[in-house]
Amino acid sequence: MVPNLLIEEATSIDPQEEMRRDREQLLSELQRIRDDRTEIERRRDDLIRRARQLQARTQNMRNQARDMWKKRYFEEKKLTTPLEDQANRLRDELESYHKRMVSTMTSRVKEGKNIDTPDATQQLNLRIQATRMQHEIEELQRRVDDSKMKLTAEVKLRSQAEAELRAMKAELTQRKLNLSMTRTQQMGHQMVS
Repeated sequence: MVPNLLIEEATSIDPQEEMRRDREQLLSELQRIRDDRTEIERRRDDLIRRARQLQARTQNMRNQARDMWKKRYFEEKKLTTPLEDQANRLRDELESYHKRMVSTMTSRVKEGKNIDTPDATQQLNLRIQATRMQHEIEELQRRVDDSKMKLTAEVKLRSQAEAELRAMKAELTQRKLNLSMTRTQQMGHQMVS
């Protein structure tokens, strides 16, 4: 039994010494956890900073693209007015030419110039009607084309406005999320302190 007593004495450690070791172990564990938390917070802050930089860069690029398109739009809008004026002048000139042609044809019918038979009069009347109809068809086609062009422009403007609205909503959501994260972070720092 003597050897068992020696083993018990060798394994039995002073309770104070055991408490000191446990305390040192807990303190070292606590310090390791604090260091880990500090490193995690530093990484999180770095990621947040990088995310904000990327968001700012994206927003800057989006603003530059929008400004570029606005600038192009207004430049084209300035060029459009003189072109429309010229097109209207040419259209009016064509209209007056058409009216002179129709009046010349109708005056020939009324005066009876170069008309020997009733068939020729009827043929000339048919030509006048055909010319009028062709002119009306061209005018209606021009109106349809103008309406289509305006509709296309309105649809494009609407889709652009919808896209900008979606982008603004996404940005607002992102800002709310960032604000919430900042508040949570501040509250966490206040609780730790």
